[in-house]
Amino acid sequence: LTQAVIDEAVDRGVSFLRQSQHQNTGTWGKGTNVGPGGGWVVGYTALCGIALIEAGIPPADPTLQNAAAVVRLAYPKVEHTYEAALSILFLDRMAEKKDKPMIQGLA
Repeated sequence: LTQAVIDEAVDRGVSFLRQSQHQNTGTWGKGTNVGPGGGWVVGYTALCGIALIEAGIPPADPTLQNAAAVVRLAYPKVEHTYEAALSILFLDRMAEKKDKPMIQGLA
């Protein structure tokens, strides 16, 4: 694979994630709440946010800010390992000092 092919694949992935984010809620996935009965929406949202950051999208981007707002709002309700771990990774990569207490609480 050439770097151009890799870059094109990453660009397609970023485009897909931007288009598939729910505009009204800032989430990804089909759920509406945290945990297995809620469709793991916080976990999916955090995972997509991590992917965008790893693809080079800056944390200040509105797509990531919307996703971070979802994770921050859900923080008190996150009890399952899947969503807690992804939330920690995502908020850490967002690199905002205000998230440190949430990251510690999730850990």
